[in-house]
Amino acid sequence: MDANAYRLGATYQLNDRTGLCFGYTYDETGQDDDHFSARVPDNDRHLFGLGLAQSLGYGLSLEAAYMYVRAVDRDYRGVRPYTGGDLNGSTALAGDYSMDAHLIGLELVKVF
Repeated sequence: MDANAYRLGATYQLNDRTGLCFGYTYDETGQDDDHFSARVPDNDRHLFGLGLAQSLGYGLSLEAAYMYVRAVDRDYRGVRPYTGGDLNGSTALAGDYSMDAHLIGLELVKVF
């Protein structure tokens, strides 16, 4: 199954030492129903990101980021009856799957 990702980002320099970043991604799932797994319920996703970079001088900067991930709800029913063995793609996993996630990053960067 083919899948695409669409990304848009922007950086804004507030001043010589401070920069802001914004980003958005729409990520299509590459996992069709025949290979669906509840361990990694791969849904189409919207990702929203914010970032801040602050130069500390001497080649150092402090960077912080936040990302919110919102998956599109997935209604999976399966067409292959579960008869034991491999669950993936079977009716044993029938259900409604939804998720969201909050990701935070903080890093100290040194440029040589």
